[in-house]
Amino acid sequence: AAELTAKGVYGLPTGGRVAQGIDTARFHPKFRSEEMRAKLTGGHSEAPLLLYVGRLAREKRIQDLKPLLARFPGARLALVGTGPHEGELKELFQGSNCVFTGQLSGQELSAAFASAGVIVIPSDSGTLGFVVLEAMACILMATSISSKPFFSYLMKLNKK
Repeated sequence: AAELTAKGVYGLPTGGRVAQGIDTARFHPKFRSEEMRAKLTGGHSEAPLLLYVGRLAREKRIQDLKPLLARFPGARLALVGTGPHEGELKELFQGSNCVFTGQLSGQELSAAFASAGVIVIPSDSGTLGFVVLEAMACILMATSISSKPFFSYLMKLNKK
């Protein structure tokens, strides 16, 4: 901390350690909720549920998820978050099996993670990836849209 302060970086906790990680008491499968699952699926809680959590921005490539819904018509997609691309995405996904929840936080966000089946990350760029770690804490499969195991998993779910 002293070295960074000497370089003009302020506000670090005493001792120089900045904790990074996921609160596994907050992100845990025990927060699975049928009520949240119904909200995320538009009332079709028995359907396979794909979850995106993050900023709704063009560089996140959320629009790349639309063909996925066409390929797996039984699946549902929940987009959790807000951002500059939100209006365009709502137009694009209109009439599809997609639910926009807006920003969720606290217990609602924990329940969203715990109630989903798969977290999808369409972006091919990113930073630290807390969303993936939060999903993993809830025992969710986390995948990019180009993942072969992900498509195999969806094929099995779609045949049920």
